[in-house]
Amino acid sequence: MRYQDGESGLWYQVVDKGHLPDNWLETSCSSLFVYALCRAVAQGIAGEAERRAAAGATPA
Repeated sequence: MRYQDGESGLWYQVVDKGHLPDNWLETSCSSLFVYALCRAVAQGIAGEAERRAAAGATPA
């Protein structure tokens, strides 16, 4: 989550190289990250508050 773009909430094509000019925000991998975060929260294997915030979800 430390590499998540603060403005859009998306992740970059090369996740840890967001500062490079030829890197771009990627929608399909971002949706998979959000899905994985939501599943981890649902299964109780991830910290809920921080993961929900990263996924853009509101508290239940």
